[in-house]
Amino acid sequence: MSSTELAVQILTCLLSHNSLKGHLQFGQIQRFLELARQLWLEIVPPSRARPIVLPKNIASFMSSVLELKPEIIQLTWHAYSDLAQALFNAPSEPSLDDNFKQHGHAEQLDCHTRYYHNYSVKDAETNPMARQEYYGPQIPEFIHVFESCYVERALCVFFETELCLSHSTCQGIARVYNCALAYTSDHPSASRLKDELGGNLVLESFFLHAILRHKMKHGETLMLSHRGHQNHRLDEVLAQRNYVMVDKVSAGVHDGVTVRHVACSVHNCTEALLSQRDLYCHTHRDLIKVCCIRRCDASAEPGFRTCKDPLHRAFQAAAEEKNTAMFQLHSRLRKAGISQVTMAGATSTLEAEDDESGEEHVQDD
Repeated sequence: MSSTELAVQILTCLLSHNSLKGHLQFGQIQRFLELARQLWLEIVPPSRARPIVLPKNIASFMSSVLELKPEIIQLTWHAYSDLAQALFNAPSEPSLDDNFKQHGHAEQLDCHTRYYHNYSVKDAETNPMARQEYYGPQIPEFIHVFESCYVERALCVFFETELCLSHSTCQGIARVYNCALAYTSDHPSASRLKDELGGNLVLESFFLHAILRHKMKHGETLMLSHRGHQNHRLDEVLAQRNYVMVDKVSAGVHDGVTVRHVACSVHNCTEALLSQRDLYCHTHRDLIKVCCIRRCDASAEPGFRTCKDPLHRAFQAAAEEKNTAMFQLHSRLRKAGISQVTMAGATSTLEAEDDESGEEHVQDD
């Protein structure tokens, strides 16, 4: 049936049903017939007669889609059910989407959008600034972390709990999963999807899930760069998130350990570090080659943060000693008022080192 013949039948039928005049527009009737055609097997199951009245759920659905009252939907069915059945039985015409797929690409008329499991990318091949736009408003059940790896959302919550409550390392969490939770099979698999976890995957999953949850909570759409190194894909959004949290989080002390913002060692420098292990930002990175003692401009010796001055070298040795587990244990025992403790498996005691005046040899921060 041509579009002209269909239009004639629609108008003829509308003129013969006075109860529909003034309630329906031509476009609404066309949409009604399209919906009836797609839902025909729900309306008329095999080996059953065509119903006089539409099923309640079908009528309610069409009422919402077409923005018409349910009684008008039923009257439309009564008037156009014959035409709807004829359209269902007629050979199906290719959809507009099929036409674009078949002929549009050669004429550069397609949408230039790639659709992935969690996001879509527009102009991925031609635009160096192409962005991944994540679907919403719910967090996907399976999160596409790497090209060949999906992580179930429940597993991301497990990673989050382990990191926040157990203070486990990412590599440690991966080992626990691989030993106790991973699915193993003796059958060979040709799939590119990975079965084992690594520490990097745990960390990426944790960050991506946290950012998705933050965006969805605030009704925002997550946009990530489609190009560049995988390890830096989240840098921009994590920096934005950290900026939001600056006024909400301040330094503190927990169990003798100072918790503070990681920052450049240059006083009042606000430039972000490239890595949490860095001492200086990109602008001041050359200072790593200079002695770290204030007002000393001598070059640092290879393998040290100070020059070869004995006093400066002694300062570094003392600072490194403070980071040892035994030094921290002594310090905490002294703060708790415990001067000695029995060592496991021995009859002797370990005494805190105090001089005759009762003062500690090394001052604790």
